[in-house]
Amino acid sequence: MSELGAVIAAADAVRVPLRGRRAIEDAIAEAAVAVAHALADDPGTLQRAREAIDTAGQVIAALDEQIAHARQLRSRGKALTVRAKELVEKARG
Repeated sequence: MSELGAVIAAADAVRVPLRGRRAIEDAIAEAAVAVAHALADDPGTLQRAREAIDTAGQVIAALDEQIAHARQLRSRGKALTVRAKELVEKARG
């Protein structure tokens, strides 16, 4: 349960677009269902619950990494646009 709570806390800290948020929520929902089954003492469900929680954590980490990379690319693109404008202005004289 504490692992699921940690994943949920991490999910709250990640800023992602709506599609990414849905993927996170789906992964957490699947993990929560797995935990509920584990608490019902179904054989093997505890391991599946742990795997689902781990997967949810991986989804969050991957989305966070992709968002960070996209932001870097956007920032670099803006810098290149500014530089291109400067070069065009310089070429025009």
